[in-house]
Parts: sequence; structure tokens; C-alpha cells
Amino acid sequence: MHGLRESGWRGDERLVRLGMCASAVKYDWLAPLMLARADEARQPAYGGRGEAPVERRYRERGLGFAFLAGWAAEARELAPLLGFPPAPTGR
Repeated sequence: MHGLRESGWRGDERLVRLGMCASAVKYDWLAPLMLARADEARQPAYGGRGEAPVERRYRERGLGFAFLAGWAAEARELAPLLGFPPAPTGR
């Protein structure tokens, strides 16, 4: 926010937070890919260099998904407050 304010932007700070939280959607491809590859013997480490222990890889990705799910939930709450249509429920 400091940089935005310094550059002259005077918008609602919640818009910035919405943008950050909504960026979680860019990882929607990762969970299906991981599930599709879960039974592969070789589990590449981040960046494809070497291998990662399966337990650690999935534990750490699970924590990452939980973090991103929190951001996604926050974005769903913020969007209507800022005049955007509510997100689809999927139901």
C-alpha cells in the first residue's frame, strides 16, 4: 500500500487485498495435477531438480492449499462488498 500511495493512488485498500486474495485462483490446476501424479514412483522436487520425499511434498502442498483456500474465501467475501457480483457457489 505504501508504494501505491506514494505513486498517487488513492483507491480503496480493500481492492488491493481483493486482488491479492483472488490471485489464489491461478493455482486451480495444481491439485488435480498432484492427484493425477500421486501414485508415480518419482516425485520431483520443486523446480524439477532432484526428488522430494512424498510425505513432505504432499504435507507442504497441503499447507499451501490451505493458505490459498483462506485467500479464496476472503476474496469471495470482499468482492460483493466492493461492488463485484458474488462468486458462483458451484451448487
